[in-house]
Amino acid sequence: MHVQGARPDIITYNTLLDGLCKNGCLEEAIKWLRIIQNEGAMIDHQTFGILINGLCTTGQLEMALDIFNDAMAKGLTPDVVTYTTIIKGLCEAGHVMKASEMLMRMEKEKCPPNSVTYNIMVRGLLEKKESLKAVQLAIEMRERGFSADNNTMSMFVHMLKTDENGPQYIKMLPDFAPKDVGK
Repeated sequence: MHVQGARPDIITYNTLLDGLCKNGCLEEAIKWLRIIQNEGAMIDHQTFGILINGLCTTGQLEMALDIFNDAMAKGLTPDVVTYTTIIKGLCEAGHVMKASEMLMRMEKEKCPPNSVTYNIMVRGLLEKKESLKAVQLAIEMRERGFSADNNTMSMFVHMLKTDENGPQYIKMLPDFAPKDVGK
């Protein structure tokens, strides 16, 4: 493109980065991010989200967090997808408390979690045997009009069968049908 005098826009760059990340070429994608930044292209939250997703998918959580914080420092506001990607990466790495902190940070930054975010966080808590916190978050999730997906429900059923406090938790658990927020 440069040879012909055309200058790529951010959509072109994001497409390039997405393709590199999806094909496991993360070092090349990071190199291109530096090139894009040096050329002065207007980078958006999607640019960082693409890289964060690629890094989290390959288990490079520390680098993903560095890029996340770099984006924030540059004044870019992460969207719900980017926050959820980080939360999922933290949960999968076993850092559920850090994921909880990220969920609180998300709320503080006026980016409300969605159903996917809640389900990932609840599953992370259940995997770490944080049953009470998972139940409390499920209650909050329902109060906001979201419901547990099939994977989360399956994990709750397993927790109720195996956790010594299962009978106590069953009384606390909402019915998981979405609460009618409009009433």
